[in-house]
Amino acid sequence: MSFRSSAASVLALLALGAGHAQAQSNRDNDVLIDQLGADNSAIITQSGQRNLAGSDLIPMTQDGIYNALGIFQRGLDNTVGLAAPGLSQLGRRNTTSIFNTIDIIQDSNGNTIGSVTQQSLGLVTNGANALAITQQTGDRNIVNAVRQIQESGEAAQSAVIVQTGRDNIIDRIEQRSNDTGREGPNEIEVNILGSNNGRLALSGFAGEPLVADSSVLQEADTVDPGIYGNKVVLDIIGDDNRFGIRQGGRMNDVGRLVVNGNGNQLGLRQDGTENNIQMAVIEGDGNEVGIDQIVTNTAVVDLIGQSDDNRVYVFQQGDGFAEARIEGDRNTLRVVQDYLSGNGGTNEARSSILGDDNFGNLEQLGDNLFALSITGDRNNGRASFLTDMGLSMTPGFFVQWGLRNEMDFQVTGSDNLFAARQDGDDNRLNAIITGSGNQAASSQTGDLNIATLIQTGNDNIASLTQSGRLNDALIRQN
Repeated sequence: MSFRSSAASVLALLALGAGHAQAQSNRDNDVLIDQLGADNSAIITQSGQRNLAGSDLIPMTQDGIYNALGIFQRGLDNTVGLAAPGLSQLGRRNTTSIFNTIDIIQDSNGNTIGSVTQQSLGLVTNGANALAITQQTGDRNIVNAVRQIQESGEAAQSAVIVQTGRDNIIDRIEQRSNDTGREGPNEIEVNILGSNNGRLALSGFAGEPLVADSSVLQEADTVDPGIYGNKVVLDIIGDDNRFGIRQGGRMNDVGRLVVNGNGNQLGLRQDGTENNIQMAVIEGDGNEVGIDQIVTNTAVVDLIGQSDDNRVYVFQQGDGFAEARIEGDRNTLRVVQDYLSGNGGTNEARSSILGDDNFGNLEQLGDNLFALSITGDRNNGRASFLTDMGLSMTPGFFVQWGLRNEMDFQVTGSDNLFAARQDGDDNRLNAIITGSGNQAASSQTGDLNIATLIQTGNDNIASLTQSGRLNDALIRQN
């Protein structure tokens, strides 16, 4: 890149920064940039320790039609945009290419991105804000606050954050938009390689999920339902990493969400219509995932390999589809699908479990379908069969409230327990259980209900209760 405007003032500030650094004993270099004009660009390279580019007292600013900035820091304890307003880019009018571009690379330990803001004001056709941050070959690096704002136009925003090492923090990555007609999504991509990143918090089903802590945020500054097109891509390899994601608007997408490691936690929330969460894979032990979706929702969770002691919670309000595939032992799955503002939801939940000592819990309200396939032993064994027979909402219990509900169970193994309840009319319950020592309790309240329970094996127990008119039941034990 070459300096396109205000070159004299930038060079003067660079010289001032260098001289200022020499007068200090605790910093090697300070750089301050203030560019105002049409097309602005600058490249900054710093080596040494405690280098500074932009601060709260004298922020680094680019204000014009086209802004481009590259910052490369090598050494310990370097900072960019130490505190707000820190580093800011303001794009004011339309161009045929990306408005604001920032590339930041920090090598080594203890580096900080304090405050970075990119803001597009005009009608942009091919791009608004683009940001790339890489903190590598070191530990204890921090990204405090990154904010991208798009006021109007049809362009999308992009941010890519890469951290490698231990004890790193991404405190807040945020994209906001007031545009109701963009072509293409706002996108945030986060790649984490290391352990103890995010530095804990969240917890229990990943905070169920109020989110925040180390967070990725995509929202609109307007309630217009036309705001749409947010996407988050998250790859985590390592242990004890914890992050939250929140999206608001239409057509939100959490795609290629990959977690490989132990003790990781994710809290995910989507508010709006046509939301989608696709977890490509979670592999490891002791991971916690909490999902909260409102309006029209899809959530897919995959725990693959011998992944043990993981806990997944899915809450959907409105029209929901949830699918969970679990391979491993001692995993817990809880799904709640609810009404929205008094209107009935059309909900569907599907789960397949391969392993032992796993544990499931379901509650659906509306017009519901639930399908469960289990291969393994002692699943839902932590629930008391006698307590479940009492039809209280204990763990290991599956319940549907509403009309035209359907439950399908396929169980293969020994010592598995499940208790099911359907409350409403025109419900269907089908259960096929193969193995020994399995126990099933079911209850239907309402009219025109049908229940079929087939058990094959030894020492199995079945109980079926129906209350209402014109109900039909079949129990067969082989």
